[in-house]
Amino acid sequence: MPAHFEIDAARRLVLSTLSGTVKDDDLRVHMNDLARHPDFDPTYAQLWDLRGAANSDVTGAGLRGLRGQGPWNSATRRAFVCDSDLSFGMARMAEALNDQRPSEIRVFREMSEALDWLEVDCLD
Repeated sequence: MPAHFEIDAARRLVLSTLSGTVKDDDLRVHMNDLARHPDFDPTYAQLWDLRGAANSDVTGAGLRGLRGQGPWNSATRRAFVCDSDLSFGMARMAEALNDQRPSEIRVFREMSEALDWLEVDCLD
């Protein structure tokens, strides 16, 4: 599966990881699975790790279709960590399309910067 998540209740963090080739449907399924998970809390911060995403078949239409459907509340911080121009562009598109909900989204090149912004000490 190109998208999976871990919920770290102690850190109040959802770590979402993308790998391989990611498609629009992978993101939709990911969001739905996360929203239904019994340990999910919409106030937890989210860290998207896109460093393993080698390819993206995610489209602007797919991202627009997800707009406003996320399970987080509006004040939840979400950070994207990207190591390629492709993943960086995809994350910036998600950030730009987030105008419908005023949640906080930022895109980073370095994991340490994302963790600092999310106010998370470190990952194991």
